[in-house]
Amino acid sequence: MTERRGARPMVVWEAIHDNGWTTRIDERHDGSFRAWAGVRSGRGVDDSIMPSVEDAHRAVMSSLRTVTGHAQCSHGCSDWDIRSRRAANLS
Repeated sequence: MTERRGARPMVVWEAIHDNGWTTRIDERHDGSFRAWAGVRSGRGVDDSIMPSVEDAHRAVMSSLRTVTGHAQCSHGCSDWDIRSRRAANLS
């Protein structure tokens, strides 16, 4: 018999930058992290999978710096908003 586990909280980190770009890191079921940098309309430049949240953070900030020239955050940038979301775990 297959045991079905319930949904578990998954962590999401998101920051909005003064140039209109968003950086987002999503925890994945396998323990890796999806790094994304782009504009809210969905167009992004980085959609990579990283082994740690620190690696994902470096990846999105590098993409933001390389593509937009956003080398350092200002008071106009938000702090990282950390929240959880429920994600079904089917394993």
